[in-house]
Amino acid sequence: MPTTRRYRPRTASESVDWRYYALRDLSRPDEVQAPPLHIVPWPLEDEWHRHSDAILREWVKAHPGTRPSMWWAFDAPDERERIGGTGMPYSVALPGSPESYFKGMPNRWWTTGSQSFLESSWPKRIASPAAVAYDPADPPTFEAEGVFLERHGLLMKGERVTDRTPEACPLEPFLDFMRNLR
Repeated sequence: MPTTRRYRPRTASESVDWRYYALRDLSRPDEVQAPPLHIVPWPLEDEWHRHSDAILREWVKAHPGTRPSMWWAFDAPDERERIGGTGMPYSVALPGSPESYFKGMPNRWWTTGSQSFLESSWPKRIASPAAVAYDPADPPTFEAEGVFLERHGLLMKGERVTDRTPEACPLEPFLDFMRNLR
């Protein structure tokens, strides 16, 4: 006996998972579920290395002189050069703290509230006496991505640097980046 089959169209979450969007720094649709931030991006390293050549070709066409955040996390040879501004990375102000970078710039900064937090925590930790707090009026400034790529000989064939403007680092660059994706 013949049966009429009905095919249900796939939703975006069934056809493409969160990794597709994360690897390309794309805003993901609401129906595509992602794991909690504390486990991203490290499970993506294998995915990145498997697809990085194609993603980079696609990225450079759309954004010449820049690289996606996963390139910075897994392939960048160094961090970007600091040019100016006021503030000290958390890992420098508090020796023994882990270093944390996003797109070649420190991800965590020493703030005016950092010392009072440490004094109220147990066990007490002592920051460097020379610790300088992040100043939103004069944020730390780093070389442009394109300048970094050019300095390290990492531009792709035919790629041109269009923006040489130094970049002011936000207080929480990774969190700001994630907020802008929504």
